[in-house]
Amino acid sequence: MKKIGFWAGYLYVLGFLSASSLLWADPVSINPRPKGQSMGNAGLALKGGVDSGVMNPAGLADVKEVTWDILPILVELPYLIDAMNSALDYRNVAGKDSATTEQKREAASKFIGKVANESLGARVNFNPSYTRPLMHVGLFVDTQLDSKFRLGGMAGNQLAEAGDSNVSAGLILAGAYPLLNNRLQVGASIKPLYRLSPLKERSQRMNVMLESFNSGVSFKDQILGDKPLQRYAFGIGFDVGLKYQIPDFAPWISFWEPSVGLTYQDIGNTRFFTDENLPANIPQSLSVGLGLHPKWRFIQGAIALDFRNINQQQDFLNKLHLGIEAIFWRFWALRFGVSQGYLTGGLGIDLPYFELDAYVSAQESGEYARVGELRTIGLRLSFSI
Repeated sequence: MKKIGFWAGYLYVLGFLSASSLLWADPVSINPRPKGQSMGNAGLALKGGVDSGVMNPAGLADVKEVTWDILPILVELPYLIDAMNSALDYRNVAGKDSATTEQKREAASKFIGKVANESLGARVNFNPSYTRPLMHVGLFVDTQLDSKFRLGGMAGNQLAEAGDSNVSAGLILAGAYPLLNNRLQVGASIKPLYRLSPLKERSQRMNVMLESFNSGVSFKDQILGDKPLQRYAFGIGFDVGLKYQIPDFAPWISFWEPSVGLTYQDIGNTRFFTDENLPANIPQSLSVGLGLHPKWRFIQGAIALDFRNINQQQDFLNKLHLGIEAIFWRFWALRFGVSQGYLTGGLGIDLPYFELDAYVSAQESGEYARVGELRTIGLRLSFSI
């Protein structure tokens, strides 16, 4: 019973804080894919595939075969190593008869401090698609809940910060055209979508929340407000991309197969047609990248270096993304990356009619570099033909 009560309390604290502070700030604004997330959100200059409609539509000029992605389900959950460790420490101390009250308070304080400063993310995604040479059509339903905990204390003027968690559903239609014997590739995509953003305010005072636990005190919900399910609107976004493969003027060029790329995503901001401020418009983003494609016997490699969101006023480290991929025998992939200074990684299995991706992603949760990481662990399963 003590164990059940402990974990119920843990989930209650975590759930209460999750409901009170939300944020989403992915380098790819709509429908980010597992391969990119495990590779540090880098890869806009790599050889294209089924993910090119999201990453860089110009890469569709690299596609050689027709692929139907059927029933692809993706689930991401918070990756809470520090919080879980502090929870276990508190459980061990609280369960000891020899532990003093001061020791129990110290362990509880450490546990609450870890949870109260975690940045959490959760996501469920359904994205069936059809990809063929020079063209991609994909549907998506994406539910995102992302949290930034910067409570710091329980003072009356302390705010619980919130962002734009949302439910989005729409279409990604992308195409590409090769030039200069496919050395230069150009592409574009259109993204019509509906988005529901239930959060009305971005912050709420903590003392208002705490007072609601007292008998006879009404709880004023400043974050959700009235009629949260009516805050939805239609929007439409446009992306363009370029990719250029550097000519083989030296032997080392032939081995590395370098290419450079550029994307301009959410051109002019992806705007939602509504008189309200929610859903919030998605800001435009200009990014550049370098891709390398070495090959050793049964290993196909890929190295990507991207500078994303270079038009936005952010710290340099927040714009830096690096990814490495090694594909063994054309079906088993290992991926590593650095996203905004945080390590990422994953693996992929691509068999006939079946695909699996497991990964750990990371991104900056604050406005400045190294404020705190928003880290998730994800799994994607798909049947494809």
